[in-house]
Amino acid sequence: MKNIFRLSLVTVVGVLLIASCSPYYFSDDYFIRYEITGTAGSVDITMSNEDDGTSQLSRVNVPWEHEFRRSGFVYVSAQNNDDTGTVIAKIWIRKTPTQDWEIYKTSESSGAYVIATSSGSL
Repeated sequence: MKNIFRLSLVTVVGVLLIASCSPYYFSDDYFIRYEITGTAGSVDITMSNEDDGTSQLSRVNVPWEHEFRRSGFVYVSAQNNDDTGTVIAKIWIRKTPTQDWEIYKTSESSGAYVIATSSGSL
């Protein structure tokens, strides 16, 4: 009887420990941050979004960033709207909200109306 009680107690504690774990560890999704920087005044942005679709933004002031969660293909592209300047497109990732961000992909272009594109599959 004592052994059954111990086994039951161990089982309950194990279930509670598993249930209390963060759902982030059981997901294939990543936390994604797109970041556009540089000396360009404004850019047009095309990006894959959290709904597995494509979003477009016009005349966005630099710097700019956007965060969301997903897995699969990620893509961000920014076109300089000015005659001069640089555009830097970065994709940052992390698996959990407590981890540090790490650069996954980066691209830089300089000049009139240039495009910087970063993309990859997670």
